Amino acid sequence: MRAKDFLTNFILEAPEEVRAKIIQKVDAISDEEDLKNILQYSNQYTFKQDVGTLAGAKGYKDVVSNIILQVVGKLDEPPEKIKEFLNKLSTDGIVKEKDLLTTGRLRDMNQIIDSKYLDIFNKIKLELFEKISGKIGEKGDVGKGEYLLSILSPHIIRRGAPGDLNIMGSNVELKAGSSGRLGPSGSQALAGRFDEYISALKEMQLLPPEVDYSENILDFNLALNMSKFSETFENDDTKVKKALGLLLKMHYPTENVASMVSSIVTGGQIDGKELKRQMLSTSFKVYQAAKSFDGVLLSDYGMNKYLYINTPDNAAQIADFVSVKFPRWEDTQSNTVKLQIMARSKPEGTVSASAGKKSKVKTAVAQPDAVAQPDAVAQPNTVQPDAVSNNSSPDELARMQKLAGITPPTTMPSGKDVTSLKGTEFKNQEPAQSDTPGIRNKRKIFNKERIGANPK
Repeated sequence: MRAKDFLTNFILEAPEEVRAKIIQKVDAISDEEDLKNILQYSNQYTFKQDVGTLAGAKGYKDVVSNIILQVVGKLDEPPEKIKEFLNKLSTDGIVKEKDLLTTGRLRDMNQIIDSKYLDIFNKIKLELFEKISGKIGEKGDVGKGEYLLSILSPHIIRRGAPGDLNIMGSNVELKAGSSGRLGPSGSQALAGRFDEYISALKEMQLLPPEVDYSENILDFNLALNMSKFSETFENDDTKVKKALGLLLKMHYPTENVASMVSSIVTGGQIDGKELKRQMLSTSFKVYQAAKSFDGVLLSDYGMNKYLYINTPDNAAQIADFVSVKFPRWEDTQSNTVKLQIMARSKPEGTVSASAGKKSKVKTAVAQPDAVAQPDAVAQPNTVQPDAVSNNSSPDELARMQKLAGITPPTTMPSGKDVTSLKGTEFKNQEPAQSDTPGIRNKRKIFNKERIGANPK
């Protein structure tokens, strides 16, 4: 139907106060696009009362109701169908909330929307999301994803603070796009503590005391590939476990990390995938204990995919569906585990433990409506007594090592020749390009001086 014909029918039904203005504009304009603009204005008037009912029921600000009115006013659908859609939003909503909160499944937006209203929703969702992003998200008063979900269901209620929702009685944190932080509450930042870490490793005789590791800071970062970390400790299983255990203990001061390390390290090698699973699980555990929420709802940036987790086991099981950024020594903005749904992840994928070496993280499938309970209350943003400090006494260091599952070493005998570390092959040789960090450090030590003795 041409815009002018539809508009003529509308004029016959419109209230008297707007009819004259519309007729005047129609008589003066012959361009089809201008007539379409008038039609959109007319449609907005038609649905104003319905949108007002929706806004009143949900307590929306004028800016939100105006956005909804503008978007539905552009729809090329019968008014009755649009009114039914708006009425559904005002009453029962169009979201399948139980599907949204089902763990173990990656859901597409189309899979959580009532199929009867999916056609209209798909026609408005992009513009609705973009306009909410521009008008609301930039102000930081509330997240655009929260508004979008709350518009679609009366059972999804914003709880005030950005990211906080109540979905069918469960308190849920929404993590959209790349903003999915499992913390910082419950864990401690690593940034700015590298010297503290290296000092402790030297006290434990895991690193030679004379070597400066400040230029090798990247080799000590948590990552999916930690081969350089292992090489620094000669790929020795015991040394690698102690060094990684100390690092994890600094990040999770309230946790017993020994079981994590045992699962992650085999034969002096760090399994990056297992590290990812273990840290997702532990980060979720300490964060949930500190914040006392029921679950976390992950979404991609465009609010098209959803993944719900409510236990540490759930968090470990989503490892194949999310990308992770680990906390780093040199990055003050990376103080906790960050995660986001990977773009290549396909909806309806079943979340399960990865193939390969069996993870020690439990893989039981959680029930859809299960509510995870905090295991303990951790004090956020406070320095825990188990953390390593440059000013730690020997007793404090030993206690920290014990909690981290590390046996304090005996003191290296004075005058021990560095050649005992790896023979005499490094004597008077210049560093080679193929050297590992550990070999480079030994060359430096051997050619400089004897440990505990005077330089030659």
